[in-house]
Amino acid sequence: MSIAPSSSVDLSYRTAASSWNKLFDRYYRKVELYSMRWGAIDLGKMIVSAAQFAGPIAVLRDDKKMSLVTAGSLRPALNIYGCSGILLASVPWKSGRLIEMGWSDDETLICVLDDGTVQIYSVQGRLLQTFSMGPEFREERVLHCCIWGGGVVCLSRGFCLAYVDNLEEPTVRKMPKLTDLPSNPTSMAIIEPQFTQSKALEVLIAVDKTILLVDMTSVQDQKLTAGPLRKMSVCPNGKMLACFTHDGFVWVITTDFSKNLSEFPTKSLVPPHQMVWCGTDSVVLYWDQLVLMVGPYGDWVKYPYDEPVFLAPEADAVRIYSTSSAELLCRVSDAAVDVLKVGSCTAGALLLDARELLDQGDVKADETLRSIRDSLPEAVAACTEAATHEIDPAAQ
Repeated sequence: MSIAPSSSVDLSYRTAASSWNKLFDRYYRKVELYSMRWGAIDLGKMIVSAAQFAGPIAVLRDDKKMSLVTAGSLRPALNIYGCSGILLASVPWKSGRLIEMGWSDDETLICVLDDGTVQIYSVQGRLLQTFSMGPEFREERVLHCCIWGGGVVCLSRGFCLAYVDNLEEPTVRKMPKLTDLPSNPTSMAIIEPQFTQSKALEVLIAVDKTILLVDMTSVQDQKLTAGPLRKMSVCPNGKMLACFTHDGFVWVITTDFSKNLSEFPTKSLVPPHQMVWCGTDSVVLYWDQLVLMVGPYGDWVKYPYDEPVFLAPEADAVRIYSTSSAELLCRVSDAAVDVLKVGSCTAGALLLDARELLDQGDVKADETLRSIRDSLPEAVAACTEAATHEIDPAAQ
């Protein structure tokens, strides 16, 4: 007796598992979310900042990079887009040179100028407030800057450090000045207050071959020898630091500097445009036409691009924005691996197999379903859990 097929569903997501990339014992996937609607924008010539959780994206022309100037683009504009590229606001940029911009936890845009002026904008492009990091920055200019969800920290060219950790009522706080440096710092990163033992901001400054750890009371030389370090990035939980060394290695250490976790040779002496974390398991780097993901044990995968992109780190993933599309690079959940991995024999995977056989009118559907009869509740729970990690409604 044949089994009547149920209404057909798209099971192409089963074959999508074959496109997963395995880094050691973890699987990653890159999926397209949607087409971008912001037109022919050249991200390679822009300063870009994207808020977390698919928030707004701020874009301003980078005056350090050559670009074709037309009659309509003589005056630069600060443009704010939704996550799919729909224009939310456009503000004529009449301020000075922008050093860095980023988003606060409540989705206000923080813009740091080279003279230490900080401007804060709403998503609608309204200027909410302006303050200065201090006279040292007006005189010496900003060398490095880091923005996090709760504030901003700046290093002047005269090696003065100052930060603000309350953007609603900004009070500039000075940190110990750096003295007797053998050379200019090459990069800077921060450990946010919620991740430090003191619950206060800690600043990591790469100088010569080492890293200086600066807090409110001291400057501690970590006595490293791997520098100069061209890029640094702290992972989302604050426990690990990724460094791009002068000789092209991705070097990962703990932020207490007690353990050397991994070293990966990229074979590139040119530092990447961006280096960010994908969750807490891998590091993603971007050069022109190439995105490279490096796993925890030296495994890697590369993704070629024929257009400039921008990496927007999330707590557990990385969004990749280009002129044409928005993609999500993320780890495949354990639940999805158990159910969808090619060759999986878990109860959840067999339940999904039975559904696929049923849609094909195959009598083996009944046999497969009977084989997991005693573990059917667990199989349903596994499929439900896997569905919660899927983006596509058809896959859910």
